[in-house]
Amino acid sequence: MTVSKKLKQHILIAALVIIAVVVLGGVRVLQYIKSPDVLFLADRAGAQWIKYDSEFQLKAVTAPQLKCGFRYVFNADKAVDNARITLQALKKCQVVFDGVVIFTSAYEFNDWKQITDIAVPFTVNAGPHEVVIIVTSKNSHPAIIAYSDILPIRTGSGWLASIDGKSWQSAVPASQIKEAAVSREFPSAVDAHY
Repeated sequence: MTVSKKLKQHILIAALVIIAVVVLGGVRVLQYIKSPDVLFLADRAGAQWIKYDSEFQLKAVTAPQLKCGFRYVFNADKAVDNARITLQALKKCQVVFDGVVIFTSAYEFNDWKQITDIAVPFTVNAGPHEVVIIVTSKNSHPAIIAYSDILPIRTGSGWLASIDGKSWQSAVPASQIKEAAVSREFPSAVDAHY
């Protein structure tokens, strides 16, 4: 066997090993993306995942069921028929459009990665409108992403959030974490002196 033949065999074996690693790694990443236990929240269609702006909790608590409302007011320039809203909620949700419930998720908490396309069952007339999305979550903070190709609806700035349905504040991107107040009482590891 010549040196070039051995070299070709080693290159072929190395290439096969690299291909196997890439394929198996890709399969594993897809499993993580589809798993309901992995909170992978990817922004899309110009919309952001949003949540209620709450402080990070340091103490351990039992897994409560949390509820949060997200509200958005917009103006339609003209009447729109067959409007649709695409959404994904962490974890269950109900959509109220101008005071009318147009959708309630029927799936279980573990089906939250399902993207839902909701038809608005009436003509959206020109003028102001309000969308309220109530999200119920277990073991995590309620979060939502919603957008429409026809209506000027995209989660992000301008959306409000409330945990009691009465007092509303600006919703924040789900990626934003508010430090616990107690953590600001101590110097950071960088600032600490020995």
